[in-house]
Amino acid sequence: MASLTLLALVIVAGCSIGGHPGVVLVSAAPVPVAKCFKSTLPGYTAAATLAKKGIVLHWKTVNPNTINFAVEAKAASNAYKGWISVGFSKAGKMTGSDAVIGNLPRPNAIGPYVMTGIAKSSVTRTKKFAITKTSVVTNAKGTIMRFTRSGPAGTVPVKYAGRNFILWAYSATGKSKALDNHSPLNRGAVVVNFGCKV
Repeated sequence: MASLTLLALVIVAGCSIGGHPGVVLVSAAPVPVAKCFKSTLPGYTAAATLAKKGIVLHWKTVNPNTINFAVEAKAASNAYKGWISVGFSKAGKMTGSDAVIGNLPRPNAIGPYVMTGIAKSSVTRTKKFAITKTSVVTNAKGTIMRFTRSGPAGTVPVKYAGRNFILWAYSATGKSKALDNHSPLNRGAVVVNFGCKV
């Protein structure tokens, strides 16, 4: 599988580097390039698997500056039990990224966020970009979070005919009231080309 490179920071209890407890600098790791395929959700044209555990990103380009998204967390993934997030990153890192988070701070809520660091306090609601046509629905099959975003706005503009670093994360505890710490098992990054042909 093709990949791009990401310099990752991993939080490990009791470890430190450069005087910063809990932060370990890890060697460059590949960011996989997700293969796109025809969407199975009505109203969307293409999709890509974000996590093998059952998190799929669906999209449809409305015009060169607007795209409809749906994040599908299948019941088998455990991601549907609490908050779920998809982020737009410059290089596959959390810091300096935009995000849309669903089921936070309560079930069926959804909003735009900016991430200025890796601490929970660094994830805040933002007006730098707007999302419209929003909904979060959870049932026995899982959770589907839908929203529309305009490309030029935000800290990280979306490239509609090129590669985008897409982040994903979900609650490790299945809660919706507040963000919780999530391990590498509950987060990741992939590269998605929204201009791919299916």
